[in-house]
Amino acid sequence: MEAFRNFLAGYKTYFTSVAAVLTALAAFAVGEIDLVGLVTAVFAAVGLASLRAGVTTEAKKVAGE
Repeated sequence: MEAFRNFLAGYKTYFTSVAAVLTALAAFAVGEIDLVGLVTAVFAAVGLASLRAGVTTEAKKVAGE
């Protein structure tokens, strides 16, 4: 179990973003949301992943790595 947690260490946000996009696509496919809702959900998920990448990059700069 510890190996699995170590594997997920830097990728949990990205997995969550991918899950959000897949959920939005499924909701669009069955008619629960319209195209505007789909686009909004995808942009939110991509924005979350981008924010996470930016925070990681800046944290490494501050730490001097």
